[in-house]
Amino acid sequence: LYSERFLVRRPLLRALDGAQLWAVVKADAYGHGAVDVAGAVLDEGAGALCVATVAEGLELRREFSLARILVMGPTASSREIAEAREARLELATWGDELPEGVRVHLKLDTGMGRWGLSELPRPGAEVVGLMSHLATADSDPAFAEEQVERFRRATEPYADLMRHVANSAAALRLPSARFDAARCGVALYGLS
Repeated sequence: LYSERFLVRRPLLRALDGAQLWAVVKADAYGHGAVDVAGAVLDEGAGALCVATVAEGLELRREFSLARILVMGPTASSREIAEAREARLELATWGDELPEGVRVHLKLDTGMGRWGLSELPRPGAEVVGLMSHLATADSDPAFAEEQVERFRRATEPYADLMRHVANSAAALRLPSARFDAARCGVALYGLS
């Protein structure tokens, strides 16, 4: 790989100012090779890998037995949930029912209007994280800040859980969005 060491270690980790880097390696790391990019970012200190599907998570689990892997997209079947449980993948969820025996991140809709809870229920023992997704961090920072504030208010009582809302643009431009971790994808490759 070309310059992941430079991109991850210097500007990106410095910009996160103590928040963990969670590397988004979905879609074969945006065509760069998920296994190669995942290895590079884990070596540089990424706290987790984020993918869109259980199948992507399973591919990475075969190579990285100890890595924290979060599946951010919907699970299509009970079979996928069973595979995620067996592989120790973590799942983002936004429904009333939580999959048994799987670590989950509750996704709150703060303004994206896609896959999220309108209200945050009291998290149970299987909940290890709280998340949202910013709709406009790269184009409308004022609205993104509103989303961040909604997320902050909703999750403040549960600050003991991992809280993450920042994408690449927010990680670089909105310090208030960093919380405990930032899920960076395109920033790994030098795009802001």
